[in-house]
Amino acid sequence: MSEFNYSLNLSQNHGFQWFSQCFEKTVILVKGYIFYYDVLYREQEFAKLLFQHLQCPADQHPDAQLQQLLLNINGSFSIVVQATDWLWAAVDRVRSMPLFYGFNNDNVLILSDDALWLREQVGDAEPDSLRTKEFLLTGYVTGSCTLFPRVKQLQAGEYLLYIRLDEKQDFSTYRYYRWLHGDYSDATEEELCAEMDLMHRRVFERLLASTKGSTIVVPLSGGYDSRLIVTMLKRLGKEDVICFSYGRPGNWESEISKSVSEKLGYPWLFVPYDRSRWRNWFASQECKRYSLKSSGLNSVAHIQDFAAVWELTRSKKIPQTAVFVPGHTGDFIAGGHLPHEWKDLRSPDFQLILFALKKKHYNLWSLEDQQFLDEFKAVVGSLFEDVPLDTVEDAASAYEYWEWQERQAKFIVNSVRVYEWWGFEWRLPLWDNDVMEYWRHIKLRHRIGKSLYDRYVRSIFEEWHINFEKPQEPRNFWARIARRQSFWNFFSISEKLSCYKFYLEILATSDPKNYSHVLYNVRVNTQLAYELLHRLRHEKLFFH
Repeated sequence: MSEFNYSLNLSQNHGFQWFSQCFEKTVILVKGYIFYYDVLYREQEFAKLLFQHLQCPADQHPDAQLQQLLLNINGSFSIVVQATDWLWAAVDRVRSMPLFYGFNNDNVLILSDDALWLREQVGDAEPDSLRTKEFLLTGYVTGSCTLFPRVKQLQAGEYLLYIRLDEKQDFSTYRYYRWLHGDYSDATEEELCAEMDLMHRRVFERLLASTKGSTIVVPLSGGYDSRLIVTMLKRLGKEDVICFSYGRPGNWESEISKSVSEKLGYPWLFVPYDRSRWRNWFASQECKRYSLKSSGLNSVAHIQDFAAVWELTRSKKIPQTAVFVPGHTGDFIAGGHLPHEWKDLRSPDFQLILFALKKKHYNLWSLEDQQFLDEFKAVVGSLFEDVPLDTVEDAASAYEYWEWQERQAKFIVNSVRVYEWWGFEWRLPLWDNDVMEYWRHIKLRHRIGKSLYDRYVRSIFEEWHINFEKPQEPRNFWARIARRQSFWNFFSISEKLSCYKFYLEILATSDPKNYSHVLYNVRVNTQLAYELLHRLRHEKLFFH
């Protein structure tokens, strides 16, 4: 019988920590927390629950029992189970705690939560050209891929099984969950809002149960999602809450944030940003290490909160046992990212979805390379192979399905790495299973423009007298440009031109109109994608 070999490295223990327990000849490793039939499980109890679901006849593998368990647990987690002749690993429905895998030159499977370490183990020196182009266009890499062809990642709602079968070893990945809409509710808007309110109460009761005894820290913006979070906390009687904001003093987001905090009686902290301070933060070794490590070789790092959390931690204004609760990503789940023109759509097709995805997500640069577009079409098409596209509802579901597993899981949810970096746990109540299942059954007419969501949250905000709205967009062109220039878009013209030249080199494209794009309105993620790849090249981690 062939030797059953694999290598395991689980070293990311900032914030949430790995817990390991041996049961007979089986080792179970868990990270995070779950609710199983509304009972909270962490660490030892979490591991015991998994072991209970491993029990099956000797001639059977417990894969079916584990898959059923995954469908019934609710929370943020990664799981690894090591047995005598099989290895099993899983991530949650939004890949909030990533796992990476690959095979080395001896065909030994390597599993890790550290993509950089894994790349060294599999000896991957050169990046994938297609994925590098995609990264420069989106800020992340789609599917199970990363920037390096031999470094793979478990996707949202996915698990892997590596098993010895007689004289060979078999490796497979399986999707146990996909966020696709269907079985639509016929309830009225009033009934749906009432149902939504009950759902949010359950979600936030679980949040309070999982953070009992800890201060909750909310990055409170001027938008609806984080405001909904603090409102629900207040409604349920949570008093140990700190809100914070950041940016240029007097910016409209922070002004609304401050007003909401005052109305609800929560303390409010503010971290001022300016170009000089941001340049110092960004140039620090701390930020460089964070940007590289948190990328997972598949996403630009989230740096918007980085400096604020750093300053709050350094000044000891928040306790080290605090739990951060950001507002990711209520507006998306409620339909806010669907193309508005689809409201009157009658005959959807694959090309329409493809165009919408490219326009919305592949927009950090202008690229009309036919080879890349053909490859992009093939990649997206493979994702939709068994996804119905017959009706407008189907098209909207497919569009949101793509964003759920790509932009949301790879980029938005990955932003929680910033809290872990400073040693904090976090929670994502707006990605609770109940939230995902509720919106999965809501018809398109209630989701497009997030009309139902806005109706609900505005009614709650009015009840608590926090129904503040953002100011109107200025009519003057240059005023709009100035307002859209983020307070942390601190890159100089020379740095933007370096970014421009790098993009021309890697994407092998030339378009003079991009000069104005670079000089006056470069997206921050465009620059961050360049900074990461340029740093890796400079440090000779690849591009040899």
